[in-house]
Amino acid sequence: THTHTHAHALTHTVYIPIEYPLIMTDDGSTVTRKAGPNYEAENPTQSAHSLPHKYASWDTQEYDVIVVGAGASGCAAINRIYEQSNLTVLLLEAGPEAQSIPQVKVAAKAAGLWRSEIDWGFRSTPQEHLLPKGRCMELEQGKTLGGSTCLNYVVYVRGQKEDFDLWESDYGCRGWNYNNMAEHFTHTESYLGYYTNMVYSVVDSKNCSEIDTFLRSASKCGIPENKDYNSENQFGCGKTQMSAKNGERLNAFDVFGKHFKSSSKITILSNAFVQKLNFKTQNGQQVCDSVNVEWKPPGNNGGPGISLQFYARKEVVLACGAINTPHLLLLSGIGPQTELEKHDIPVVVNSPFVGKNMCDHGVCPVFFEFRTPLKITELNPGIPGIAFFQSKTDKERKQPKRTSPDIQLVFTTQPTSDSVIKDTIQGVERLNVNIKREMYTSMYKHLVEAGRALREKDSAVEFTKSATLATVLNRPFSRGEITLKSANPSDQPLINGNWLSDYSDVATQREGLLKIREILNTSPLKEQVERIVNPINFMEATDEELEDYVRLMQSSTWHYSGTAMMGDNSNAHAVCDERGRVKGVEGLRVIDCSVMPFVVGGNTNATAMALGDRFGMLIVQDNEHNNTSKL
Repeated sequence: THTHTHAHALTHTVYIPIEYPLIMTDDGSTVTRKAGPNYEAENPTQSAHSLPHKYASWDTQEYDVIVVGAGASGCAAINRIYEQSNLTVLLLEAGPEAQSIPQVKVAAKAAGLWRSEIDWGFRSTPQEHLLPKGRCMELEQGKTLGGSTCLNYVVYVRGQKEDFDLWESDYGCRGWNYNNMAEHFTHTESYLGYYTNMVYSVVDSKNCSEIDTFLRSASKCGIPENKDYNSENQFGCGKTQMSAKNGERLNAFDVFGKHFKSSSKITILSNAFVQKLNFKTQNGQQVCDSVNVEWKPPGNNGGPGISLQFYARKEVVLACGAINTPHLLLLSGIGPQTELEKHDIPVVVNSPFVGKNMCDHGVCPVFFEFRTPLKITELNPGIPGIAFFQSKTDKERKQPKRTSPDIQLVFTTQPTSDSVIKDTIQGVERLNVNIKREMYTSMYKHLVEAGRALREKDSAVEFTKSATLATVLNRPFSRGEITLKSANPSDQPLINGNWLSDYSDVATQREGLLKIREILNTSPLKEQVERIVNPINFMEATDEELEDYVRLMQSSTWHYSGTAMMGDNSNAHAVCDERGRVKGVEGLRVIDCSVMPFVVGGNTNATAMALGDRFGMLIVQDNEHNNTSKL
């Protein structure tokens, strides 16, 4: 007989308030067992005694709600559920706990985390419309408690009022207008997170003397200063608002998880890769009632995982991001019938638009150097200035008729302490091993040069001349897709972003470059710029040369969206209804950026949290007073 020890008060690295079922073998030894009713103890993978004591047992495999993915949306949703209900929740995160990794805390060290253990490290299929033709995009996404909020550049942009109003009016997303969403932005922004009396994510950037120079020149070029671009009027330039304080990152798990992670209602399991959603037939309807998980306990060291199964009494909630969410739906039999049959996956729902409609902002940089070195500190995470304006291409477009900005300019610098440079260079070199051969295909080329000089001199670099102005395509018309490589959950999906396939995106980015050229040629920035560091004569390039430059330099902003669009029955392309519930089944909901009909006009971090907050409210509304269990 074994005494079950509860682990509701675990600290530090991994939060697993579960107990582990043990089975006695004929020789008296103890082996592990797959969780779930009617599962046999076949193919045991580890002895329970080889695990740390706090992982030795668990007390339940059933929860009211199972949330898959601990990023911005997942953490915000659980926080709202925790605040407003007594629902029990299991949070499953494929990656490890990363809060103890020093680089995660320092926002300026984001690049040093690329291609690390807390990054999914995706790569696109060869792209037809980029240069060189067939070039692949390196695509980052957080794989840890906190998700991409642990490795992004902490830029906080709500998006545009017009975006959300159009979601409701044109795409059947009832309740998603800006007036309603403002409540959820306010809730997540004002939530007291990891720091006492710290208002989340509304910090103006400081500690970069050149920011005022950029703002004065941009203002002279028709982009007036806007001290709060997160108001209803986004147009203008200003200091970047960030989800950071004094250079220290505020990731979603620290901010929201601080309040719910010690609750007995919330169970958190990291290193838990959800491989499949399971369905049963109930009253003639397919109902999602459980998930299959491969769990790798701490100390696993790359060994085989342990197969587990967890059950949801009310619903399973997907917050895996716009790449992993459609991938999991497809693997589980929800998607285009022809694709599922191609991989011998039984069809649960023939949902033709799962994985389609992939949106992503694109970024195209212009590198330059100042005449005098900049002294930059780690208190500046690297993007101190930002600007928004509407292109002529967009103004002249008859349908859809928009009045809000479609171009975002970012003024970037880079903190240059010894540790930041080294971490950044290591990340960049992991990201693109062909930087030298494919000249300037990485927007961090100047950092590679700085890092090389650093290693040669073997000394800390205290100053830098390098800076970047980049144009971001905030209203892309190109659409891509996520499809299956195979039926093996461990195989990454095929990611075809189809970047720049719509020529209007190229034309818009060209306009962004022309505005950058104008700003660089306007006082006071003009007098402070020593040279433009680019493979073309940027200041005199023709429109055709600038368009080729866009195709050469364009990279992803990692703002993937739209791959499981929501909308009511008036929206024939909707995978989910306006409450995020997957159509054709019961007990399954999507709450991340996959549900966006189109990507919002700005960095998606802020909207992802607001999405999670609103969906958390809807989950409570749909389940708190519904005592009917699916089990």
